[in-house]
Amino acid sequence: TGCDLVMLGRAAFGDPWVFRRVRARHEAGEILPLPSAAERLESGVRHLALLVADVGEAIAAKEMRKHVAWYIRGLPHSHKVREQVNQTRSAAELAQLLTTYLETLERQGLGAFALEPTQETIAVHATG
Repeated sequence: TGCDLVMLGRAAFGDPWVFRRVRARHEAGEILPLPSAAERLESGVRHLALLVADVGEAIAAKEMRKHVAWYIRGLPHSHKVREQVNQTRSAAELAQLLTTYLETLERQGLGAFALEPTQETIAVHATG
């Protein structure tokens, strides 16, 4: 396409895999699948642990609320989970909530659930 530059901003919130997908598309023409619910939630728990190690429990618990909203965006029943996320008081409580949510999705056969490509992700794939 002659493209010299690609800007990624909000696409990376809750979807850090976007960089891997863009690279695969650019270097090999490969379109990678979107992350599953399990991948997203497990990454959210890891992100929380890293944030706790970096800034401490109290700040991490509050800061992570907005990140969790991005990680769970579009997943089944996410609106209910978002309400619970905003009521958590500790990182441990937040991690448990994400773990329980994943277990619930897996019991419902939705752990492998991945979002359909949006216009944003289609544009990312099309520009490779």
